[in-house]
Amino acid sequence: MYPRGTRRGRRARGRSHDAGVQRGEWVVEAVRSRRLDEVGSAARRVQRRTCLLLLCVALSAVGCAATRPTRPNDVCAIFSEKPDWYEEAHDSYVKWGVPIPLQLAVINQESGFSSDIRPPRGTFLWVFPGARPTSAYGYGQVLEGTWDDYQSSRGGVFADRDDFGDVVDFIGWYGAVGERRYGIPKTDPYAFYLAYHEGHKGYVRGTYRKNRELQAIAAEVAQRTRRYARQLGDCERSLNASSNGSGSGPLG
Repeated sequence: MYPRGTRRGRRARGRSHDAGVQRGEWVVEAVRSRRLDEVGSAARRVQRRTCLLLLCVALSAVGCAATRPTRPNDVCAIFSEKPDWYEEAHDSYVKWGVPIPLQLAVINQESGFSSDIRPPRGTFLWVFPGARPTSAYGYGQVLEGTWDDYQSSRGGVFADRDDFGDVVDFIGWYGAVGERRYGIPKTDPYAFYLAYHEGHKGYVRGTYRKNRELQAIAAEVAQRTRRYARQLGDCERSLNASSNGSGSGPLG
């Protein structure tokens, strides 16, 4: 060791101080780097968990959307399998007056109870997928423009064409508008379906009269409505009891 007061001693102490400062900075930087790595690793774990959660939610939603009634021609079996559907259809009936059997007959005809169905695409140059013929989508195969009218009038921005409750409410609203503005009976399945397919104004103009195929389909919808009504008569009381309904007789 050099004496404290000598020049060499002061230089040695300076070098020792500088080395200590450098070691301290290195330690601080190492700690900081380690903490940043830990924070980054934690953030990545949270991100992965969030992605997995969102994926699980999406897969769950898709699974629910893809579920159709196993016995679509039996209204009691439909509501036994999906009790929420009865409550939603009943709410629509109470609100708008379109009978439950007619609501389901329309959905059966339009989508076969598939929530996310769309019209098949055409082809371009006989090979490539082309555009879809219409914007119809969901349980009721409702066009975008008609759905926009419903949302603006009654449905709200969160109503979806692939949501059963929203669609039966739409069907009720559509029937109520048709009866109030155009005199189309909302409890007549044949007239209702023709107006549903052709639009209210198209029905009034009689655009369906030269379309024999459409008339035959409307007759099938009317027949299915009557069959659903007979079936519902056998289980309506138990459905109302299980859902605490009023038993107001939504058969039309």
